[in-house]
Amino acid sequence: MRLTGVAASCTGASLISLTALVPTPARAGSDYEYCPPARTSSVSHLHWHSRRLAPGVSLASTTMHGDRGKVDVRVVRVDLTHRGVSVAPLHGALTSGHVLTRLASARRLVAATNGMYFNLRYGSPKVPFIKHGRPMVLSYRPERVAGIGVNRRAEDGYVWLVGSVRSGDAVVRLSAVNEPYVPQGVSLYTASWGRHRIPLPSDAHSRVVRGNRIHSRAGNHRVVPRGGRLLVARGGPAVHWLRSLRGRSRLVVSMRAATDAGVRFAQAYGVGTQTVEQADQLSTGLYCSRHEYYAARTGIAWTRSRSTLMLVTAEGRRAPDHYGLDENQMSALLVNLRAATAYALDGGFSTTMVARLRHHHHRLSLVAAPRGHRQRAIPVGVGVYYRH
Repeated sequence: MRLTGVAASCTGASLISLTALVPTPARAGSDYEYCPPARTSSVSHLHWHSRRLAPGVSLASTTMHGDRGKVDVRVVRVDLTHRGVSVAPLHGALTSGHVLTRLASARRLVAATNGMYFNLRYGSPKVPFIKHGRPMVLSYRPERVAGIGVNRRAEDGYVWLVGSVRSGDAVVRLSAVNEPYVPQGVSLYTASWGRHRIPLPSDAHSRVVRGNRIHSRAGNHRVVPRGGRLLVARGGPAVHWLRSLRGRSRLVVSMRAATDAGVRFAQAYGVGTQTVEQADQLSTGLYCSRHEYYAARTGIAWTRSRSTLMLVTAEGRRAPDHYGLDENQMSALLVNLRAATAYALDGGFSTTMVARLRHHHHRLSLVAAPRGHRQRAIPVGVGVYYRH
C-alpha cells in the first residue's frame, strides 16, 4: 500500500529546508567542517511504500530528490515489545569481514543492515562492540554506543572497560580487549579476534595464554592461538610486569563493560554523529567530511518510548560518497520518522540492507547497497529475527 509521510511537529519551515545560525568554522586543516545548507525537497511530503516482513517488523521505502540526484531511503521498523522479535549482532571472527548477505544467513533472520565503523587494515571494529553484555571490542576510554539494554529496549550512552589481570598478589589494570590499536598498558586478544595478525607495535611484547596459564616467553607473538589468548603489554611498567611472570603462571582475567546509561547493555554498537537528540527537534550545524558531504548513510534510531527501533539506509543511485545525504538532511528525515534519538552507523561504501520479502521468502533480498549493489565486506551487522 502507499503511505504518505506525516510531518513531524516542527514549526517555521519544511523539514529539509533548514535555516540555521551560522556556526563557528571548523579548525583550519581539519578534514571535517559544518555540512552545507540542505536544499533537498521537504521530507514532509514523501510517499512511503510499506510492507510487513514479519509480525512486529516492517520495511518502508521512498525516494527523495537531493542536490545530486535521487536518494533511495529504506526503513526497517522493529517492535521490540512483540513476542518473537529480537535484534542481535551478526559477525564471524572480528577480523574476517564478510558481505552482509553472507553474515545474514540465519533461517529466522528477516532483515539486517551493516553495523559499525571498522579499521580497513585489520578489518576489525574500531569502536566499542558489546554482545550478550560482554565486551567484544572495548578500551578504558569512554566512547558512545547505541544498542539494546537488558530490558529489551533501545538504549544509548557511554561505555568503557573495567578489567584486571591478576597473577599471584600482583594485579594490573586491563586497558583494552581486541582493539585494532594497542594502547599503553595491558591488553587482551581473544579467539573472537580471529587468525589475523594483531597490530603489535615495536615497543610492545606479548605472551600466549592457554587455560588461564602463561604458555610462552615474552616476545613478538602476533597470532591468537587456537583455544587460547594473547596478553599484550605496551609501555615500560606494563612490559616489565609481563616479563616478570614465570612460565605456567596462573592468571585471573576479569572484565566488564561499565556504562553511564540508565540500563546495562545486552548488545551495543559504537556510533558516529548523533543526528537526533530529542523528539521533534532537528539537529543543525552537524559536521561532515568535506570529501563526502552527500554520502550514503546508515542510521539507528528509536521512538520516545524506546520500544520501536529503526534501522535506516539512504543511498544515491550514482555513487556512495557523492550522491547521498548530509548529516543535517539525515536528521530531518529521522525526525519526520518520529525518531526521538538517532545515531549514524558506518556509511559510504558500507551502507547495506537486506530483507526477507514475501515473494522471495526463502532467501534474503539485497534491498540497499551502493556501487550498483556491490557489497563491501564488513565485520559486524545488525540483524532482526522473528521466531514463531
